[in-house]
Amino acid sequence: MDRYVAVQMALTWAAGMVIAPVIFYGGLAAALMGGLLLGLVITVLIVLGSVALLYAIAAASKQASGLTSTAKGRLAWAWLVLAGGLATSVYGVVMNGRLGLGLNFDQWPTLAAGGAGFALCAAILAGRWFTLSGLAIAVTLVAGGSYLSDVRAERLREQAHEQALQDKTSLWLGLAFSTSMPGYRLEHDGRTAWFTPEDRRPGEAQWARTITLSAEHGEFATKYCSEQILVVNFRAADNLECTVERPGLWYRSGRRPKAEEGCPCGLQEYVMQHGALYLRIGATDAVPKKTLREAIQRARPLTEADLRRLLSPSPAPRD
Repeated sequence: MDRYVAVQMALTWAAGMVIAPVIFYGGLAAALMGGLLLGLVITVLIVLGSVALLYAIAAASKQASGLTSTAKGRLAWAWLVLAGGLATSVYGVVMNGRLGLGLNFDQWPTLAAGGAGFALCAAILAGRWFTLSGLAIAVTLVAGGSYLSDVRAERLREQAHEQALQDKTSLWLGLAFSTSMPGYRLEHDGRTAWFTPEDRRPGEAQWARTITLSAEHGEFATKYCSEQILVVNFRAADNLECTVERPGLWYRSGRRPKAEEGCPCGLQEYVMQHGALYLRIGATDAVPKKTLREAIQRARPLTEADLRRLLSPSPAPRD
């Protein structure tokens, strides 16, 4: 009996190598040439032809199992093998995409794998230890494919994160600065360093004592010092005043035109020329002016390693 099972599986394997591609390509070609209805009719005819072919295989190897020993059993066997084989083919297509194998339907490895799915279904229907072995193989393939798919998805996520981090680092390297701020927690989005006080008070708005540090290309012009808009923590001030404390160091201040309840309504910043760049450090008037001046004088450009460390993981969205 084992010999008949082997013959049945071999014949089913050979038939399965052509059944799934013929059903897919035949129906698709007919639909493209003659419309959806013709494609559906051709697909049904190919399916019926596939059932007839599998029925003939079952008849030629009817000693392989009790199911194929009768005409009704052979017909049921043919439909079950077809359904199971097509299901494994669909699973193979899905895994091909998820694992990034890049196999085409007309390649021998793909055809052989498609036929193996039909042979596996024949083994499961053969009974005895063939059924147990076939089910064990099926479960292993499904579990293994799912595991490998998850591993690859995680690897792709890591690669995408690394690429995004590399792109962001390359974009801001040279413009990203930081400074020493005892009592503050540092976050960096590449463009701006955010210093948030560690002793945040109950009910205090997050931006109230937050300090921002950024750099821009060019030279800061004194004649436009009091005309440029002053923006700190996404909030703007008017009635600006500008003081040149020394060459290359400016102090700017102003008040918010529309006060929020309980807000520190004054905004201030220091601007310092740093070679071909100028630095800005700003906060509300809840932060001592001296703190800003000393912090900007300690500012230094971040190295690539520093910037990568601060950008991964990305800072949480701000209020």
